[in-house]
Amino acid sequence: MGSSELQHRTKKVSSRKKANQATDYDKDEFFKQVEEEAKEDAISELAALLDNPEAMFKLERIRLEQQETLNLMKRDLKTLVQSQIDAKRNGIELLNEIHGKEREGYLSEIERCCKSAQKVCDSTSRLTSREDYRLIEEVSLARYNVKQTKKALQRLLTLQKGIEEVGALLEDDDSILNAYTKLRELEQTRDKILATADRDAHSQLSQIQRNVRGVAEEAANFDIKLRDLIENHYQLAKENRRPVLVKCMQIMHRERLERDKIDKAPTISQFPRKDKFKEGQKWIRNGIDSVFDRVLLPILRQASGGTGSSVSKVLYEYKEALRENLTFVKDVVEPSFPPYLFIFNQYCEIYHEKLANILKSWVSQGVLSAPDEFIRSVTWINETYVDILTPFSVHPSSFQTSLLDELSPLYLTIQASLKTTMDDLCNNLFVRVSNSKVSFQSEDKTKKEKEKDQQQQTPTDPGVAGRDAVALFDDTQYGLQKRLKEAVNTKESPIIQAVVASFLYALNNFHEQWLTTLSEDPTSFHPLFLMYLMSGLDRFDSLISDIRSLAESVGVLDTSVPTCDTVHQGYIEVISTVKSLASSNSLSEIQHPFCVLFGKDWKEADCDPSIQAISSHIRTFWTTSKNIIPAKFLPSLGFEVMHQIITSSILALYTTKKSFPRAFPASMEQSIAQLMEFSNRELTISPSVLDIHFKVLHSLKDLIDLDLASNEPSKLELYKNVVKSLRRYNADVTLEHLIFVIQHRSDLDNTQVNNIGEVIKRVCEENTFLGDLSTPSYFKGIVPPKSDGSFFNNLSFWS
Repeated sequence: MGSSELQHRTKKVSSRKKANQATDYDKDEFFKQVEEEAKEDAISELAALLDNPEAMFKLERIRLEQQETLNLMKRDLKTLVQSQIDAKRNGIELLNEIHGKEREGYLSEIERCCKSAQKVCDSTSRLTSREDYRLIEEVSLARYNVKQTKKALQRLLTLQKGIEEVGALLEDDDSILNAYTKLRELEQTRDKILATADRDAHSQLSQIQRNVRGVAEEAANFDIKLRDLIENHYQLAKENRRPVLVKCMQIMHRERLERDKIDKAPTISQFPRKDKFKEGQKWIRNGIDSVFDRVLLPILRQASGGTGSSVSKVLYEYKEALRENLTFVKDVVEPSFPPYLFIFNQYCEIYHEKLANILKSWVSQGVLSAPDEFIRSVTWINETYVDILTPFSVHPSSFQTSLLDELSPLYLTIQASLKTTMDDLCNNLFVRVSNSKVSFQSEDKTKKEKEKDQQQQTPTDPGVAGRDAVALFDDTQYGLQKRLKEAVNTKESPIIQAVVASFLYALNNFHEQWLTTLSEDPTSFHPLFLMYLMSGLDRFDSLISDIRSLAESVGVLDTSVPTCDTVHQGYIEVISTVKSLASSNSLSEIQHPFCVLFGKDWKEADCDPSIQAISSHIRTFWTTSKNIIPAKFLPSLGFEVMHQIITSSILALYTTKKSFPRAFPASMEQSIAQLMEFSNRELTISPSVLDIHFKVLHSLKDLIDLDLASNEPSKLELYKNVVKSLRRYNADVTLEHLIFVIQHRSDLDNTQVNNIGEVIKRVCEENTFLGDLSTPSYFKGIVPPKSDGSFFNNLSFWS
């Protein structure tokens, strides 16, 4: 506001003051009117400055400018008042200096000039009528409208040119930020044009709106372009076009600032803008969805797409792809985004939600119905998935959706089917191993049967069959241990409990199957095959200790399955049975040498060939055993072999129908010594233990060797001691066993046998078994043959 305008307002106020004085107005009323007029003027000026909505953002600048203008006006007013005062003072001083005549002349001249000015004013007022004033006003308005129209036309031309520039910029991705800046300028220009048209040319508003429609069209094209770039931000980073991505994020940042500004100072506008920052966040999520669907989803679909891929294989491939993808996002994509968008966290959250949906679909499609697939999936979630996210300082527990919750509908089904799966696994092993056994009769097969076995690839070598059986045990044991480890890795107590229960159930059924099979036809198994079977069964028994520790830590809720102790004792029993059968079946092949050694086809001259045959066979058996069975079973197997040696020796004595020659006891003593020496050397059994067990053979030798021809009390007492010794340590020795030996002595007649029989009967009645029940019985199953049915009937004591 200039000094001339200030002088005009001062004169206006002065005239109003004179008018007020002329009409005798009160001074207070005068100042009140002046104040109201000043407010009206201020409101008009402020309205002119705030002619469009965007001017609201300039309030602070307008206030500062007006404050500066006010300060300037105060200075000008002060200077003007002071100048007027100085001028009046100078005028008064000049008038005082002028003489009277000169003063009157000056005053007359002033008065004449005033009258002349009045005449000019009167003549001027007569020149223009009221109609002329109206025309002047219309001309002035027309000039104003022409000026405004020219200005609006220039704006429209500028707008059209700007629209073309924006269209050209949108063709180049690198110019996206320049296109945004230019488009914002065009939108501001458009809004000014429409605001002016709405105020001054309302009748032409629709036409003007059509003329500026291109701005909205280019804005829509810009939004499409920006959306495409933001949704393809991952591909931009892959193609080393991060500058374009950074520019898009700069646009997002500006839109965020614009939104915050509007939120802090809301205005009512007829041209509201879209919240592009919110739109941009949606575009980012769409882009992440697209990355998952394009890069990761095809891998997961392999498990349900009929390609035959197992879930574990698919999850392994997904693990590698997910780790590579997240590493790229962290290192390349995230630096291009503002920190407040948390782009990496968005990737993790969206990937997690997508994976949860995939698992849910797998459950509904039955992809995880197999226990192995289910357990590996749970392990992957609790172990592998955590390992993938941990390096990025992310944990699955931070997400709203739990992946395990998506699998929960299958828990009860899996627990029920685990028993069947484990039992089928063990049953399949039993069938394959039992079908591969080689019996003693395999060598007696006809040529056609052997050719048939060869065509069916049935092994006839017991060693090959045994090694194949152990390989099957190893494979199955590895599979069971792997399943047990996978169950532990799930870290889910219900799954571990179900696996432990299913293992106990299956392993118990497995050893019961073998006990039944071995008891049905014990002599049909080849010793070599049995040794391999013992080794295989021991592998399964070793699983019990692993299962026991798990059972103690998590507990077994299924009371229908046996305990670990019960299953372990079952395996001890079946291994002991196999061990006994291996030694007995092996030594059954040397019954003929024992018979030669202890009575059948006896030749007094030489017994060495029989001893050599027995020793050679046992040595071969023992050497083979040490190479096959676990070392912990060798001591007990040595006792089994020793037991079979003694049992076979006794059995050989009771298979003869001939009398024992006089030289037989001495040769028998020699054979016993050789067998004891062999057991000590080969089986590493101590002599003291051998003495106790071979005592039965010594006692039988004494029965054959004692001089019992007379009934002398001392000799009968000696005989009683021998019988007592046999009865003391052999619960199964009977009167028939003892009389058989006496009967086959060539130096006794029936009367002597009768007398001795009376003694034996009394000794047997008076001396029951007094030995340790753990001591093996050597007479069990041995029935003395009766060549003459009347023999025992002729004995007086027998009746």
